[in-house]
Amino acid sequence: MRRLFLWLGHSSVGLYMRDSTHGFAAVEAVHLLGLALLGGVVILLSLGALQVALAGQTPAETARGLYPVFLSSLTVMLITGVLLVASKPLRYFLSAPFRWKMAFLAAGVGLYLYLSRRLTRGDLAAAVRTDRILAVVLLTLWLGVGLAGRFIGLL
Repeated sequence: MRRLFLWLGHSSVGLYMRDSTHGFAAVEAVHLLGLALLGGVVILLSLGALQVALAGQTPAETARGLYPVFLSSLTVMLITGVLLVASKPLRYFLSAPFRWKMAFLAAGVGLYLYLSRRLTRGDLAAAVRTDRILAVVLLTLWLGVGLAGRFIGLL
C-alpha cells in the first residue's frame, strides 16, 4: 500500500498537486463542496428513514430520488480525495485520522447503500424501527468522516 501512495506522489498529478500554488486549494474547495452535498444527501435519507422529512414523500421516494446525487457527490469526493492525497502521500499514509476517515467512509458508503435499498423496497411496518436505528448509525458514521477529515488538517 505504501508503494501505491509513493507512486501517486511521484506521478505527474502528484507533482502538480505538490508544487502548484493554487491547485491544492482549488481541489480542496471542490472536495469540501462534494462533502457538503454528500452530507446533505445522507441527512435527507436519514430523516426520511426516521420519517421526519420531506412531507408528501415516502421514504422509498426519497431514497430513489437521492441515489443519483449520492453517486455523483461520492464520485467528486473520491476523485478530489485522491488528488489531495497525491500532494503529500506519506503524510496521509502515516496519518491515523486519515485511516479513521477511510474506515468511516467505507462503512458510511456501505450503510448508505444498504439503507437506501431497504427503503426503496417499501414501507414494511416491522422494518421501521431497524431503519431508524440504521439512520442514526449512518449519521454518526458520516459525522466521523467529517471530523476525521478535519483532524487530518490539524496534524
